[in-house]
Amino acid sequence: VRLIGGPNSFYVIINSLLLGAAFLQIVDLIARNLVSVEIPVGIVTAIIGLPFFIYRLYKTKSSY
Repeated sequence: VRLIGGPNSFYVIINSLLLGAAFLQIVDLIARNLVSVEIPVGIVTAIIGLPFFIYRLYKTKSSY
């Protein structure tokens, strides 16, 4: 979100609230409609977030 909002903390906080709420709404929609059994939102969030976390970890580690 800091890439979108820049150095201004006010915009970063507002964008974090809006982006986080939108992300959880989308993940909840996916969790309810993906299969016939409702999947917990935390599992879907972890599945989506894990590749992003690994990418960020690899990118940060390779910059040293």
